Amino acid sequence: MIIDYVVKEYRGRAIALSNMGIIVGDLLNFVVLMNIVKTMGEYNKFLTFTLTLAAFAVTLFILIKEPIIDIEDKPKISLREKVKNITD
Repeated sequence: MIIDYVVKEYRGRAIALSNMGIIVGDLLNFVVLMNIVKTMGEYNKFLTFTLTLAAFAVTLFILIKEPIIDIEDKPKISLREKVKNITD
């Protein structure tokens, strides 16, 4: 997915930042969230992690723009529109 959003010259940097984000996310999970939910019951643990992941997903959905795909002899369309056209 990173290849769709980044120009060729910056792909290495984008992949490195993505991997760094995974590591930071794991540290956040083990250090912060695990200490918060240590005393909670199973249902509250599940709810806490679910709401945290949903908050991150909504934030990323709002902040990340769709890449514009250049198709020869056709107007530029977003990746989402291209997939929608294929599935229809």
